[in-house]
Amino acid sequence: DSDNSPETLVVKYADKFDAFGEALHEIFAGNTVFVKNVTNEYGKIPTPFEYYLDYLNNFAKRFPASKNLFIRPVGIFKKSKKINFKKIAGISKLHSSKSLTKKSGYEPYDLWKEIILKYGGKEEIKNLTKQKEF
Repeated sequence: DSDNSPETLVVKYADKFDAFGEALHEIFAGNTVFVKNVTNEYGKIPTPFEYYLDYLNNFAKRFPASKNLFIRPVGIFKKSKKINFKKIAGISKLHSSKSLTKKSGYEPYDLWKEIILKYGGKEEIKNLTKQKEF
């Protein structure tokens, strides 16, 4: 089944890890919208970090063919811990070129930034310090 090929599962996981990194970037920039739950007619909607933490940490349960990725997890395949994202968003501020290179102390975010800074294009890196939402 091509949907469960090793390549497909790695890409699927990497895509969610990147989305988690984007959400973390917002939180570490002080965007408190990312730590507020929304309730609609379907009930309480998880915050982005709640959704991605659950998705990534339970990936092998959702996709049993991926279990070998997590036997000796390194890099993006390590389980991510839940930390006080609300507190972080409340004390953080917009990123600068200098702040992007500093460690946050949260391994998944630091790894995501390292990948983006190393392999992202100049425009992508520039966008990490530019506020788009108002």
